[in-house]
Amino acid sequence: MDQIHWRPDSWREHETLQTPVYSDPDNLRTNEAWLKAAPGLIGFAEIDRLASDLRGVAEGRALVVQGGDCAETFRDFNEDHVSGTVDLLGALADDLEAATGVKVHALARLAGQYGKPRSKATETIDRIELFELFPQTHHVEVVMRFAR
Repeated sequence: MDQIHWRPDSWREHETLQTPVYSDPDNLRTNEAWLKAAPGLIGFAEIDRLASDLRGVAEGRALVVQGGDCAETFRDFNEDHVSGTVDLLGALADDLEAATGVKVHALARLAGQYGKPRSKATETIDRIELFELFPQTHHVEVVMRFAR
């Protein structure tokens, strides 16, 4: 079997479906550079620990509390925001664990809006055709706020 060599830009070498057309390549490059410089969300050790924790959940020895953002903006996505969300979910897990006596693992869903696929570029509401809400690398916040 051939080994796959992943790179941050390797997606460009493959056909993509339900992907927005980035009409402003400079804006795309700016956003890609910003994302590349952003702090990592999770490390390899945390991934291994999560796999182990989820085995306990699957075996009925623990619970999961999950939360996070669904439509955060690039502007709002920063270390303080991520830390705040993680701290809040951790506190909730601690409270649930204290109340139930069962181990509770907190999972945060962050940056989910950035890659959410759409089946088509537009939708029609009340006979008005509107762009679907693709990730914010495609639609700026002002368009999202006023055009919909």
